[in-house]
Amino acid sequence: MKRLKVMVFLCLLLILCLAGCIKKKSDRPEMNIDFVQGKNGESFKKMDGTYQYTFSVEDDDYYDVGISVTKESGSLSVTITRDEDGKKIYTGTDLPTSEFTVHADEVGHYKVLFTADNFVGDYSCDLSHGTN
Repeated sequence: MKRLKVMVFLCLLLILCLAGCIKKKSDRPEMNIDFVQGKNGESFKKMDGTYQYTFSVEDDDYYDVGISVTKESGSLSVTITRDEDGKKIYTGTDLPTSEFTVHADEVGHYKVLFTADNFVGDYSCDLSHGTN
């Protein structure tokens, strides 16, 4: 009987340990970033995965979403979506080195999703708030 209790205890302990090792899927996007040397010795980020920014537009407001991309290699995509209806106000795939602005003036919550696939370079996302 004592041996049975020890076996049950060890099995439960093993189950708890294994449950703690299982990686849970997060709702939050994740971006893996490493640093690499560029062709001319400059330092760049190597990115894989996704990263998300959010913002809200209220009555009589707007945001200009400024995006800047410096690309050495790989692929970087950007999608700007309004949550309420899933309306995409911008989609760009395999973006080159560039700077541009996307205007968001409809009331709602927005997501700016960056997706990197072996992307070497850098990017930025700046929000400028204004009122109509």
